Amino acid sequence: MRTVSGILAAAASLALLAAASPPVAANGFLKDDLVSVAPEIQSLPAHPHPLVLESITWRPRPSSHPPVRPPETTPASAEPARSANEPTGIFQFHGGFSDYNENTERGFLAGGRLGYLPDPHIQLGISADWIYRVQRNTTAAPGAPLPGGGTTTRVEELSRVTAQRVPIQGYLELTLAPSLFLSPHAGIGGGWHMLFLEAEDNTGATFNAMYDGWGWQAWGGLTMRFGRSLRLIGEVFRTEANLGRTIEDPSGVRYHEIADGDDVGARFGLRFGG
Repeated sequence: MRTVSGILAAAASLALLAAASPPVAANGFLKDDLVSVAPEIQSLPAHPHPLVLESITWRPRPSSHPPVRPPETTPASAEPARSANEPTGIFQFHGGFSDYNENTERGFLAGGRLGYLPDPHIQLGISADWIYRVQRNTTAAPGAPLPGGGTTTRVEELSRVTAQRVPIQGYLELTLAPSLFLSPHAGIGGGWHMLFLEAEDNTGATFNAMYDGWGWQAWGGLTMRFGRSLRLIGEVFRTEANLGRTIEDPSGVRYHEIADGDDVGARFGLRFGG
């Protein structure tokens, strides 16, 4: 680098002398003599190391954290996905009544359902009901006189029958518009039905039996929505079932008894969940 600097300084000095000096300088050199120095400058030995021009660039240090991608946006027309904490199951309890036919007493009904919603319009699950009914056969008896006049009315109980029915079913229910305040729904279920009978007459004779078999049930009604996970339901239903049992009399003959398993009724209750 010093050789290059010396060459550049000498060349600059020669250029100034050539431009400012007359043909004969004060030190006795002629202009031609000054020009003859240039070949000597060119003949100077080159520096043993060539001149290298370098540049400095800046490169960011790699980071240990992965690059953060911007969140992907879904099209405005796409339906939003169900939230992770959105309820997908339901629990329902209800009460109501059941009628076999016009010749029997109305029965009390209580039950519940446990279901799952693969879609807001579809409900799958298991239902169970308990239907309790008491049937009495009575006859009028002569009344007793009352003090001060009049008589009482007496009714003699000839027999008493207690029936308990338990249908356990798998079901499918469809709801038309679950997001609305009021929405119709309809369902169908099928499963195992059991009927327990206990009877006693005025002579003291008793009867106990259990009938069971397959049955099905269909219903329809309305759902009223209160908030996100509470609904009031009301529906009517119809049940058909073939209930029976096999008995053997003292002589060894076997019989198959069939009990009536058809009824209609209504249910009202609360539903929690989706």
